[in-house]
Formats: sequence, structure tokens, C-alpha cells
Amino acid sequence: MMRLVSLALSLFITMSLLGQIEMSVYKYETSYEFSGVAKVVDHHGKYFIATNNINGIQKSVSIITSNREGQELDRIERLRIGNVQISSILQLGKHEQGIWGLANAYDSVDNSYLFISFLLEGDLSNVHLLDTIRLDFNTKLFFRKLDYNSSFNYLESFGTVEDANSNNVISNFYLSVSQDGIFRQFNNIDVLPQPSIVTSFVFHPQHKQYFITFFDRNSVVLDVNYEFLDYTENEFSTFYDGVTYNNRFNQYDCFYTQHLECISLGLFIYRVSIVDWTWNEDFIDINTASPITPEEGTANIVSVEAVQEGDNIIVVSMGLTNPFNESVEDNTLYISEYDENRILKWNHEFKTNNEYLVGDIALDEERNILVIGMETSDSLEFKRQPFLLKLEIEEMVNIENILTKESERKAQESVILLKEIYIEEKTVIDTMGFQITSLCLNSRYRLRTQMMLAFGSTAVIALSAFTLIGLYTAYNSGQSVQNQARSVVETLIRSSLSNT
Repeated sequence: MMRLVSLALSLFITMSLLGQIEMSVYKYETSYEFSGVAKVVDHHGKYFIATNNINGIQKSVSIITSNREGQELDRIERLRIGNVQISSILQLGKHEQGIWGLANAYDSVDNSYLFISFLLEGDLSNVHLLDTIRLDFNTKLFFRKLDYNSSFNYLESFGTVEDANSNNVISNFYLSVSQDGIFRQFNNIDVLPQPSIVTSFVFHPQHKQYFITFFDRNSVVLDVNYEFLDYTENEFSTFYDGVTYNNRFNQYDCFYTQHLECISLGLFIYRVSIVDWTWNEDFIDINTASPITPEEGTANIVSVEAVQEGDNIIVVSMGLTNPFNESVEDNTLYISEYDENRILKWNHEFKTNNEYLVGDIALDEERNILVIGMETSDSLEFKRQPFLLKLEIEEMVNIENILTKESERKAQESVILLKEIYIEEKTVIDTMGFQITSLCLNSRYRLRTQMMLAFGSTAVIALSAFTLIGLYTAYNSGQSVQNQARSVVETLIRSSLSNT
């Protein structure tokens, strides 16, 4: 009996894999007209949250620490280092003494514009200047991502030099920095007739090439010396509602594992797609474009962020009912995870009457998903305030994919064990079958009592009883032992799913 109860428990644990999503939204009130979370890092058990703020033409950065439940612990209202006022933050990273960052800054003494790296101690007591790049007057740097290049063991990015006031793009650049915050290289690069915002880039470790994609829906390939090799438009023919469109894509986040793929947003159809590229040493072109947001019932997607976790990809997209309306719109965030084969593992929709403008997505040390940005609503009188949306994910598996290789192996082992029990313990099964039949005919109270005393879990005992009844039926009917055992296992699977 105990062997069969253990078997039922094993099946119950193995096959009841559906989890839950718990969502929390944390808001941090500020006095600024515009304030949004730019970066967040989970370090030493707390969140370090950096906000970029604007009041009129004055720009500043705040650092907020909170526990993992979103409760604010401490705050630096305006981050500065002596005479250097930090105006916008682009990167946060972990450091053994606290956190380090990359930011645009202004030196009020010599009236100079700077790009700096800094170290902020974990208790927010001191901030130290690590390194400096002097910029041209009234300019700043902008990039979306800073990625680690394992081939060269440093962090790097491609971005834009911009006018500090108007945000007009002046040129493109390449930047590399060591993991301790020391700048290695800063070069202006000229790869397009007109410079454009870099939305993503990928390094090919075998070809020693960079793939760079721009906001104007074009992409280029450069060698390791940042010399131009190839150019392509992010265009692919898409059939939609009876019409063929030569759709062009904005590619917001690209990843290279065994091949190049980009999380993209179409120009004509506001749906998120995974665009798969063929990238050979002397050729690059779009191979497929596969929509991943639903065709119906989806608000117009206007921005996309993605992050890679192992071979999986987590995607957050923001949809507005009417993206061209100047008033506050109903807002939906679509959050989903795809496995290494880009099959949907789970998805979640967060609907709100406010507008949540997504700035970035990150993972904390417990694998929770952190979506950051700024919120606006009628109640805020069109001020924008920072938010952090946290999703705590328990293991989520599609019902259609519940029979993974592991569960199939368990099921096969279960068939063998059930067959063994049936053949070797016929007398015991007869006796247990009679006892179960008798138990099921007793009052509900006695049934619950017996279950609680036998194992303490009504679900496991119910599954055990179901298994034994199936065996008892198989014995009396003279059916094939192996076929009936397989049937019992299939029934156990359906039962565990329907009771989850």
C-alpha cells in the first residue's frame, strides 16, 4: 500500500506543474514633473532604484532603496559628486561595496558636459567618481543596453551622441568599459547616411562581427574595427487579413544563441514578432517573422522590452487603445515567457486606466520579473511618476506541454511499477480493493477522516484510491495489465490537472 501511495504522490508532484503569478505595483512619489525608473538592481537583499527626473529644464537623478516588498528604505534626492551634478543615468551594476553606474553629468564649476562612471556605497552614504569622458559642449550620450562581451571580457554598447536639450541625434558611437567601471574605448562611428538611435546590437563570436539595428528600421554589420560590412532593411512580407504587406520592423532586443533573433514591432501591424535572421559571414537577411501577440483583442503595441534568461526570453510589450490620442489612454501590459524553442510557457495581461510607459525589464536574484518605467494618469494632472511592477513567478507550464520528457519517463516507470504490483501482489490488491469500495460507501465524514489519518492530503489519497480502483477493475475484467495501467496513468494526469 505504501508503495502505491508513494507512487501516487510522485505522479501528483511531477504532473501538477501549473503555478501562479503574483503581481505587485510599487509607486514612489516625487516632486518632479517627469520622473521615471531608469534602472533597477537587486543587490544585498534590496532593490537599488535609479530615477531620471525633469523639472522644467533642470535634470537630476534620484536613488531609492527598497526591500523586495517595495517598501522604501532610503533615498538620495539629487545624486551629485562634489561640483558634478548627475543629470541622467544609463546603467546600474553590482559592486562588492554597493552599486556602480554610468551617467551623463554636468560640472558647474568649469561649465563642462561629462559622461562618468561612479561607485555608490550600499548604505548610500558616499559616492565616488571612477572615470570620466569629456563631451562636447551641450551634448550627452544615450544607449539602450550595455552588454557583456565574453570574447573580450568587457562591457560594451553602441549608442548616440545627442543635443543635451533637444535630444536631436548628432552621431553614433561605440563604448567599452571594464567591469570595474573604467572606460576602455570611446569612438564616434559613421555607418549610416543619417545617424539614428541604436535599438539593439549583437556580437557574433565566430564571425567576429557586430549586428546593429536602428530605430529607422535598418540594420548594419560591422567588423571588430567597426568598419562597415553590410546593410539591410528590416523588411519581410507579411500576409494579414487577405492583404500582403512588405512589413518593416523596429527591433527592440536581439539575442544570439545558435542563431540571431530579434523581438520586433511591425510598422503596419502593431503586433510583436520574433524575427529570425540568417547571419552568415558574408550574408544577412530575415528568415522568418512570427507574431507572438494575439491578432484579436490586443491594444496597439507601441513599445517592447525583452530580457534573456538562459535560453528563455521574457517579453513585455505596452499596448494603447489609441496610440495617437494625446489624452491618457487605457493601457495594457502584455508579459510572456517563451522557452528555447520559442513556445509560449505563460502569459499575463495587466490592464489599467493609467498609462504605464515601460522603460526597461530586469530579473531580480529570485528570478522575479521587474518592469520599470513611469506612470501618468488624470489624477496626476499629466505628471509622470516612477513605478516598479513586480511579477513573482511560480513554475508555469502549458497544459498542452505538461507531458515533458521527465513526466513521460515518470509515467513509464509508473506503468512498470503498477504492473509489478498487480502481478506480484494480487491478493493484497483484492483486499485493498474491497477496503476501498467499503470506504467509498461510508459517510463523507469517515472518508475525510480516513484520508487525513492515512496521509494528511486529500488530493494524494484520492489519487491513490483512484489508482487502486483502476487496478481492481482491471483484475476483475481480465483486461491487459499494461494497457489498463497506462489508462490509469493518463487518468491520473487529467485528474491532477482538473483539480489544480
